[in-house]
Amino acid sequence: MDGAVLAALAQDTRFGAASARRQRWAWRLRALQGRGLHLARLVKAAFTFDGGIDYLAWKIARHSGVAVAIKPWHRRHPLLAGLWLFAYLRLKGAFR
Repeated sequence: MDGAVLAALAQDTRFGAASARRQRWAWRLRALQGRGLHLARLVKAAFTFDGGIDYLAWKIARHSGVAVAIKPWHRRHPLLAGLWLFAYLRLKGAFR
């Protein structure tokens, strides 16, 4: 939620500062849930389709601009490679 909206809610007599804090907390929680769901969808896509790892590499490169080189061991061990690639891509700035 925008800070100006929360400030306006806190100024309104119907909504106090406690309500604004609850709303801010709820919004942060929802954002965290959204990230988890997005990650779960990507993992499912990797195992659902043939060439799923190629799809993930394309998707990450398209949205972040960070190129992902897929090696043969990534295809053989997608879960281990996924953890390694996540850490590597996080350092490269592919994720917020």
